[in-house]
Formats: sequence, structure tokens, C-alpha cells
Amino acid sequence: MKTRLSLVTVSIMLVLALGLVAACNDGDYKCIPFKETLIKGEVTYADSGDEAARAFVEVTCIHDGTEYTRMTKTLKYGVWKGWYFVYFPQTQCVAGDEVIVRATKGDLVGEVKGIVEDYITQKCFDLDLARVDVPLVPEFGTIIAMFTALSALGIFFIVGRSN
Repeated sequence: MKTRLSLVTVSIMLVLALGLVAACNDGDYKCIPFKETLIKGEVTYADSGDEAARAFVEVTCIHDGTEYTRMTKTLKYGVWKGWYFVYFPQTQCVAGDEVIVRATKGDLVGEVKGIVEDYITQKCFDLDLARVDVPLVPEFGTIIAMFTALSALGIFFIVGRSN
């Protein structure tokens, strides 16, 4: 519910900002600049391609050597199921910055890097954008642990037979 409410709030902000763009003139005191960076993407299961609803997502933007991080969850229902949306002010993330998106759900993890691009630049409206889709795969630590245990068990039987 919180995610849906914040998505509605962000949508209203964008509509209002677009309305201001048309009304802005040089030196106009009514011009309120909108300068944001949107990081969005879809989190899916790598094996099936299905959307991963309610996955935890950590988005890190590296701006001038400093890391800025936002946390969210993917949406649960509807057309946007499996999608995440995160906004940064352009003092923390702008076009050309690197973005690292990490997603987790249960024992599945995924990490993908992307670059922020300039999307819309007008007099009172500047929106940079990065789309970073993340596939979820089993955590390699779990797989390695299973192989180690199976190898140890196999060696135990091999040594037992040779005696």
C-alpha cells in the first residue's frame, strides 16, 4: 500500500512538474525547477523470466566518488508487478554516474550495473534516467556449500572403501 501511495505521489509530482515546464519563462519567479534522477527496472526470476514481486532492492548511485543508496521493494500487483522505482536528487545522482542495483528474494540474489542517461532537459524540468533490470539467481554461497558437503561425503566413502 505504501509503495502504491508513493508511486501515485511521484506520478502527481511529475504531472505538476510538466505543467510548470510550459509556464516557465526566463526570470519567472513562478518557475520551480524539477531536477531528479529516476532509477527504474524490473526484477525477474532468471530461470523462468517471471516477475519477482516484493523483492528487496538496494540502489546505489556513485556520484563524484560518493555512494548514495536507496532501498525499496518491487511492486506486488498489476501491470508493474516486479518493477521498482527510486528517485535521487541530482545533487546525488546525474547523467554519467554509475548505478549498482542489488535485488534479493529469499535465497535468490542479483546484481547489475548501469549508467544514468540524460532523459529530458528543459528550462524548469530536468530528468535523468537509468533502467536497470535484475535477474535473480541462486546465491553462489549456497551452491558452493552444497558442493563442498557432497564432495566431503564422497571422499569419506572413497577413503572408507580403500581401507
